[in-house]
Amino acid sequence: MSHRDSVLWRTRLCDLGLSIGAPPLFDILARFERETTGLGLPFRAVPYLGTEWGVETGTVTISVPFYLARTDLMDLHRAETGLVEGVGEEDVLRYLRHELGHVLDYAYKLSKDAQWQKLFGNPREPYKEAYHPKPLSHQFVTHLPGWYAQKHPEEDWAETCAVLLTPGHDALGDYAGCAGALAKLRYAQDILAGLKDRKRPRTVYRFSDDVAGHTMTVGEVYADAVTPGSPTLFGMAPVLRAALLPLRSAGGRDRAKVSTLLTASAEDLAATVYRLTGHFPEDILPVISKLSEIAEAEDLRYPKGAQPEAIMALSMLLGTLALTQRTQTQHDRPGVRLRTTVTQRSPRRSA
Repeated sequence: MSHRDSVLWRTRLCDLGLSIGAPPLFDILARFERETTGLGLPFRAVPYLGTEWGVETGTVTISVPFYLARTDLMDLHRAETGLVEGVGEEDVLRYLRHELGHVLDYAYKLSKDAQWQKLFGNPREPYKEAYHPKPLSHQFVTHLPGWYAQKHPEEDWAETCAVLLTPGHDALGDYAGCAGALAKLRYAQDILAGLKDRKRPRTVYRFSDDVAGHTMTVGEVYADAVTPGSPTLFGMAPVLRAALLPLRSAGGRDRAKVSTLLTASAEDLAATVYRLTGHFPEDILPVISKLSEIAEAEDLRYPKGAQPEAIMALSMLLGTLALTQRTQTQHDRPGVRLRTTVTQRSPRRSA
């Protein structure tokens, strides 16, 4: 039975009976609490279960995606979007540290500082979904997938904080040759070290996205997600053949279909492309499907013994296509997004 035909799909969010204080999140949040204690904050950044990662502007509450509270919801989310942002303890903590950067900014109004704006930019800069990262830039740190620090000045700050807040990570050493990123790290390091000496801020606790108050069903949450149309990929047959050309001379007569490999590896390929480019899995999965159709029509094959090489070649091709599409995209797509990197800003929420 498809998950879309299940009782879970028809269940309202408020009826799921989810608790952020239960496994598997309890131990992760306890560790996060211990990490934040070292900052000497006079307040607590409070996580709660919402529909996505994010911090509503001006608050000190962190929305954690509801699907992370249960394995069946994570499986459903992965099936619908191709990716779970927060797989395991370390990955969830990666996002929490990023969100804490936003909390600190809002609590202490850090982005109003002239030096902050000189280093990170204007926090009032329009917040758009489409951004065009420069992978080789020395001006930004790398923490979340897709060079997320380059999306907006507020994200640049949050990513810089997250790098510094990661235990056992030599941030200054990693970026020793990157003047721009290093200057931001040193500034943020001084800010973090001095928070305990600052005047207690006025904190706002707001739980606008709490799933306990959502009457929409699980299915309705995903029905609102943007589903791109199938790409045409004109002229891709020779490109696909060229990408696999080195494998033609590989040894072994036992050959497998490229189309089958693409279909079987679709989710892993999409996740890899997302980590390297920030291109969302639901956008790249239709591309993989179309390439599979082309490979089937062309009867493209590879030696079974060269499957790792075939996966690598396909990953490189998909990564190139993703980066090309991002460079050409200049508009914001409408619709409700579930991922951190495309959080809506009304009410403005920084991911």
